[in-house]
Amino acid sequence: MFQMAFLMREAACWAVLALMSARLLVSPEQLSTQELLVAASYGAGLLVVGWLLWYAVTLYCVPYNRVKAAEDFGPIRDDSTKNLGSRRCAAVNEVRRRQKEAAMPPPYPNAWFAALESRELRPGQVRPLDILGQHLVLFRTRAGEARVLDGICPHLGADLAQGAVRGEDIECPFHKWLFNGQTGQVECVPYTKQSKSSLKHFSVTSWPVFEANGVIHVWHHAEGEPPSWYPPTYEQIASGHYRYRGRTEHLVAAHIQDLPENGADPAHLAAIHEKIFADGNDLEERSRWGWIRHNWTASWQPDAEHRHQAFVHMQMTFVLLGKLHFYHNDITVRQVGPGLVYINFKSPLGSGVIQQLVTPVGDLRQKVIHTIHWDRSYGLGPLIAKFYLMVEANQFERDVRIWNNKDHLPRPGLVREDATILKYRRWFSQFYSENSRRPLRPVDALEL
Repeated sequence: MFQMAFLMREAACWAVLALMSARLLVSPEQLSTQELLVAASYGAGLLVVGWLLWYAVTLYCVPYNRVKAAEDFGPIRDDSTKNLGSRRCAAVNEVRRRQKEAAMPPPYPNAWFAALESRELRPGQVRPLDILGQHLVLFRTRAGEARVLDGICPHLGADLAQGAVRGEDIECPFHKWLFNGQTGQVECVPYTKQSKSSLKHFSVTSWPVFEANGVIHVWHHAEGEPPSWYPPTYEQIASGHYRYRGRTEHLVAAHIQDLPENGADPAHLAAIHEKIFADGNDLEERSRWGWIRHNWTASWQPDAEHRHQAFVHMQMTFVLLGKLHFYHNDITVRQVGPGLVYINFKSPLGSGVIQQLVTPVGDLRQKVIHTIHWDRSYGLGPLIAKFYLMVEANQFERDVRIWNNKDHLPRPGLVREDATILKYRRWFSQFYSENSRRPLRPVDALEL
């Protein structure tokens, strides 16, 4: 259908040219102003119809895609860039920055994290993967299995992400060493007579991988322990009943623990998210829709049966002129580990799920992807899904403006109504272990 719209748009353009040319070639001396206007109006009409059809099909069939960098939401406060008038000031700011990082929780919790969306990795394709403070290589074998290994060849340090898939294994580009895609062990060194068993100590680390809901997940654990739980699999997505309708991508300059903490902070909803979604993501600008607003109620609770999960139950209502409440929308948010969130929608407009995938790409840098899958049985499903995702993006970007410039306080000043924040932090602490606490980087001798 998308290609048909493209062809019809092009056909409309050519039809206009043909019509104009025919009129001019047949009897150019007999053309009156009225005939010329009629020909032009026919041509303009065809063009308008072609373009309208083009945009309508694009809006309906092409998945939504919105990508934003952290810097797109204004300047990011960074103490290390302030008062750089002298070497002394720069040194002091660097020490302060490192002390602040040392007071924060570990940057990389033990959990499953999104590595890549499944559709972006074809069989035989290799991708570099820089997440969790590591350089990894992600590839899909010829049989279709996604694999993740350490990205540096132990031979002479070449980047395996520049290599090639050979069946179920990956080949280093430098000397053609072949590594088992599942175990990371050396399968072949083409120029040596040594036995395969004698090459075991040259193996690279293999990372556990789990693929579900159109996402390739990778398991990280500071102690090297195997997975103790797995991301949920949505049967509606696996069966195709929920279809992929779009994505957004944001880079956030914050600690990973701060992002899901908003779910345990219902007070921020009235402060940040009361303005109607049409007001966009600007926090300072006065609402242009003051006669209508959002009203939120929310509760956060850890899952008693599955410790790695928590739930947020929210209800959003539109309030007209401060009195009339209408369109109640019940939302269930399922937090699975530190980096996986599933927002389930059930409304008169249909049902679906938004995945929020938070992956640390640096100590204080998070890549956040939202994908939406919507019930295919609704004729207007593609349009409704795009609308929901756009609204979610606008609301999320308001939080990004806060996260980009806030500090993580180990001992925040909480009132009684903030009790769930403390409860959340205790819940989140289970994802850290002894080796998660990275030692502070040594501070070089500074001339103060």
